[in-house]
Amino acid sequence: MFKQGLRTAMLVTLCLGVTGGSLRAAGEEELTIYSCDFEQDAGIFRLDAKGEGTAAELDGSTAHSGRQSVRLVDSGGDDADLTWRQEWENWSAKRNSASLQWARHWDPEQAFPVRNGHTYEVRAHVKLQDAHGLGIRTTVWSREGLPVRGQRERYSPILRGARDWCWLSARVACTSGDGELAGIAIALFGKGTAWVDDVRIVEYEEADVPSINYGVYPPVRLEEARVETASCLALEFIGDLHYLKAERAENWLVRSAEDAGFKEGVRPVRVGRIKRLDNPDGKLWWADTYRHTIFLLLPQAFRSGMRYRIVMTNVGVEREEFEVLFDERAGLNRNIKANQYGYLPDALKYAYLDGWLGSAGPLPLDGYADEFLVVDARTGETAFSGKPKLRMPHNRKEPLSTSVLENLTGEDVYELDFSELTTPGDYFIAVPGVGRSYGFRIAGDVYSEPFYHCARA
Repeated sequence: MFKQGLRTAMLVTLCLGVTGGSLRAAGEEELTIYSCDFEQDAGIFRLDAKGEGTAAELDGSTAHSGRQSVRLVDSGGDDADLTWRQEWENWSAKRNSASLQWARHWDPEQAFPVRNGHTYEVRAHVKLQDAHGLGIRTTVWSREGLPVRGQRERYSPILRGARDWCWLSARVACTSGDGELAGIAIALFGKGTAWVDDVRIVEYEEADVPSINYGVYPPVRLEEARVETASCLALEFIGDLHYLKAERAENWLVRSAEDAGFKEGVRPVRVGRIKRLDNPDGKLWWADTYRHTIFLLLPQAFRSGMRYRIVMTNVGVEREEFEVLFDERAGLNRNIKANQYGYLPDALKYAYLDGWLGSAGPLPLDGYADEFLVVDARTGETAFSGKPKLRMPHNRKEPLSTSVLENLTGEDVYELDFSELTTPGDYFIAVPGVGRSYGFRIAGDVYSEPFYHCARA
């Protein structure tokens, strides 16, 4: 049953919170802004079953609490392939499907506002019987019509097989502006039966949020520390990282005993993050581990040849320190993209400089686009120098783009043209303040090997 009184009180609390008031009781960690136990009807949800052998209906034979729940049935057929982030796209194209769905535009009077600095979860108790997969998707939009943070959708883990009643949730952290919930879907991805009961939408402050991986994934560890530019660091973690706290500048400090400008410690002015699933076989099992790349944008630049220590506080562990050496001639930088097979001597030769910092947007390169060098890998001598040319700014609209930002990369892409260099040899590209590319050859037979492999394939 839709709890009208609870919903009214909680929405008042949300509205007051925007202006500084609060109805939250002392010590309360979260607010329920919607609750439905399906005792009388489906509440805000539409029960959607399409195709033969499917059902989405109220069921009085089993329930997590009360007298009934919602039963979803799919007899099979075109099961969605459970690969990372494709399962929902495949589900949308299925001829047969069973789900509960709510969309903001279906009922203009029903709104769930979300506030900056708070986290929102759609929670449900679910039971599975030989299910190909079951998941929750939540969609959030900002007032400006753009996603609140990165992608507009947030997903729960995918449950499979047979399970007794258990808790499942999809979570979104609202960290870049107010907005509202735009849609919720609880769906089977293929053959099986599932029951859904006691759906809730809850709100809590960032400070109250445990790690999204808490209790499921291994302890956090640093996989790689690298320099994106002299004023931007990238730290790649795997495991139980508290990603909300990781995006707070006060939890990071960069020091150096060699660089006087960093002796007292420097905090980043901005922090970005990219998350991706770490599963080598490409399958989305519910206990897979996430990799988080944290980008620290600093107010001043490193000096080449010096070492720096990054102090991490309250981010997955109480305190940890990492060291990085900045060497603009020796440090490989993945933001310099060259053809690693190489170039023909008389052909046009281009490389590119660009970078993406996830939630922090494009890598700032204005101060590093004055010069690039093509260096002889055997002698260390500069064989060619040129000036990067801005090929595509991050905010230029592209007619072929299908992204929300209408830009294929969202990066400032600089072109490095060294077509004038025709001397055969082994080279790499160095950009002062950034680093060096992977090595490549200039030679008349540079495409012999790829041609051989392509012909055999």
